[in-house]
Amino acid sequence: MAERFIEEVYYYSNIISQLREVVERYRYQEDYHGTLLFKRIIPKLEQAVMECYRQKYEEAACLKERLYSFKDLMDGISVADALEDSVIPIMERWMQSWISVNEQMDERYRIESTSSGFLTIKDVQADRYLHSNSDPMEEARKIVERQFDCSKEVYVVWGCGLGYHAYQLYQISERTISITIYEPNLNLVRYALQYGVLSWIPKESLNIVSGYSGEEFLKNVKDTDGVFLLNSYVDAMQNGCQRDLLQKYILDNVSLGKKCYLSDIPETSVPVTFYKYAYTISLLRQVVAYCRIMDRKHARELLQIVRKDIEEYLKAYDEDEYAETDELQEIFTVIFELQDIILIGDLLEGAAIPAMERWMQHKERVDKMLDERYKLEYTETGYLTIKDISSNVYLHSKKDPMDEARKLMERQYKDICKNYSVWGCGLGYHIYQLYVFSGGTIPIKLYESNPKMVEYAYQYGVLSWIPKELLEINCVKETEDFLNQIDDGRLFLNSYIQADDKEQRNKINEKYARFLFGFESERNLKLNYYQNMRLGLPYVSAIDHTKLNKEMVVVGGGPSLDHYTDTLRCWQGKKTIIAAGTVWKKLLRAGIRPDFVVIMDPYDEVYPQVENIEDTSATLLLALQAYCRVGKDYKGEKYIIPHLLLIDELDEQIKKTGETLYFSGGSVTVFELEFAMRMFADKVYLLGVDLSLPGGLTHAEGTEYRTKVDVSELIPIEDVNGNTVYTDHALIESISWFETIMAETEGIEYINMSDVGAKLKGTKPYQGKPDRQ
Repeated sequence: MAERFIEEVYYYSNIISQLREVVERYRYQEDYHGTLLFKRIIPKLEQAVMECYRQKYEEAACLKERLYSFKDLMDGISVADALEDSVIPIMERWMQSWISVNEQMDERYRIESTSSGFLTIKDVQADRYLHSNSDPMEEARKIVERQFDCSKEVYVVWGCGLGYHAYQLYQISERTISITIYEPNLNLVRYALQYGVLSWIPKESLNIVSGYSGEEFLKNVKDTDGVFLLNSYVDAMQNGCQRDLLQKYILDNVSLGKKCYLSDIPETSVPVTFYKYAYTISLLRQVVAYCRIMDRKHARELLQIVRKDIEEYLKAYDEDEYAETDELQEIFTVIFELQDIILIGDLLEGAAIPAMERWMQHKERVDKMLDERYKLEYTETGYLTIKDISSNVYLHSKKDPMDEARKLMERQYKDICKNYSVWGCGLGYHIYQLYVFSGGTIPIKLYESNPKMVEYAYQYGVLSWIPKELLEINCVKETEDFLNQIDDGRLFLNSYIQADDKEQRNKINEKYARFLFGFESERNLKLNYYQNMRLGLPYVSAIDHTKLNKEMVVVGGGPSLDHYTDTLRCWQGKKTIIAAGTVWKKLLRAGIRPDFVVIMDPYDEVYPQVENIEDTSATLLLALQAYCRVGKDYKGEKYIIPHLLLIDELDEQIKKTGETLYFSGGSVTVFELEFAMRMFADKVYLLGVDLSLPGGLTHAEGTEYRTKVDVSELIPIEDVNGNTVYTDHALIESISWFETIMAETEGIEYINMSDVGAKLKGTKPYQGKPDRQ
């Protein structure tokens, strides 16, 4: 196969894998990351549509229609369902229409196509696939996400395969680690370079070692190394002693999944005929999830639990004269006999589950209004979902709401919690999965503002599956009744919050956003912490404050910055200018060289703020959580801001430094203000610190994130002129931080230069005139 052809195929294959990641993020309720990633992919999808038209692919128009329908979707659940039900399958069918590979490479290995377009490889002698026949890149992402250790600077890998897992290790580390692959068979390295993705890793970050046995490899592993073993490669090893040795290492050292199911499938009292069948499908999806992370123990255990129910399922098919009954019988016969965990996952996901769903879709369908607000709809698994017509938001997936709830709980459930408080009932799927994940051991307090929803959850959902002694239902009118009662674990149904009325939504969103940030960002925070600490930088306490001008300017990215650019330019050398990274390039273009620049965001979206900046006159102040490549690449002077990360294991390390910690959170300008205070400022000017969205604008001109938003759903507050301006829950929290810091510091005069932003207690208005309106 021509190298150029592989490159083109893999370009579009990668889009499919990234779309699957978008779906996963939305299933985890990580809407911020899901939306961000999806926005990045849309231009590539548009290019794919053009290529479909060029090839005269029959579904090109359908793909284009689906792509442009996303602007009308109101919630992450609907986006995930639409991607999974239409866009990804169309993309896969297109890929399969122009690529088909099934080639024996040597006496041992065969290269085959997958549904995603990426190639997989089979060890014919061992009768084992080394990667999924569905999407090997996605499979690698899932297992690497589960195993990756942020504290490791070097990773050693046993088994090359086609390089998907090594590439995902490189990606998840934000391209910062070095990788050594131990591969006894150099033919596999050649295939990985020619047909896989090993060439996607820069040569300076990759080392290939051959000639080692498994035992010799383990002897060379250092305590400081991160270790990754390609389980499927270990299974395919022909030397039994070496295979057993490595499998024992995996069992002893690699934590893959955890049991999150009950041994008894619930007997449903819900008057919906097919809920028990639907539950079986959801459990099979969980088996697939275990297969993707190579968790044999739980995959096989769960398969045995559902085996009896599958037999009942097949009997029902036969009585119904379902056309695919014989084929399904054969598939499950093979699945129960197979030893290849990868192939079990592929057969379930690609053949068995879709056939079971097709049978469900020909059965009893429910689609009716329950009242003026809620509508019941059928899903393809047989479960019901519910739509809030008033807000046009689905509370659960239209695909498999039980599996969606499992994925959510997989990310958010914590064993240490002795009880859980839940905001939002829905049809009870997430509450039931909370009960399952806890093994039925913790009490659950459900807070629901609409009593009718509880009735619907008992009648059409799965709330009755939870023992009454474990479930306390509280019908409340105000969110404070929920927020003030939380004393341990908490769970928010995000789609339910979106469907709340505006007042309730604004009250709860602040708490919800802060709660969810930890789940969305924990891996990023850990990785950035270790990478930034490895730079060996001094803390900001080492800065000699006596050399700084005591009149300081805290520069944010708000629209009012544009009104005082000339003034700020005149202040250079006369006042200490502390700027957010958001405005660094804007200031440099205006001829303004800030004394300090603060970077705090943990995501790679922050990198364009500093990319290609050649001026190194500014001193860079890095929050411990700041995106790691920023500090690594900047050549000027730089310091670390020590602050709590709200991750216990890291916070303990930070406290041991003996540094006075920064407690500010949520906003880079709050960090700037606290830094100015700790540098013993006499007077602090707040410039571009609007803490609101005047005119619906988020940022000043020429900054990376400037957009205009609809303020009708935002929070009204008083501005500096006594008028109304709108803000959001995150900026409200920043206002609170600003006012707290200013109230607790004496001897500092605070000047609010914003002529359009939020009113701040403790500040005086700026007496000078703006350069422009």
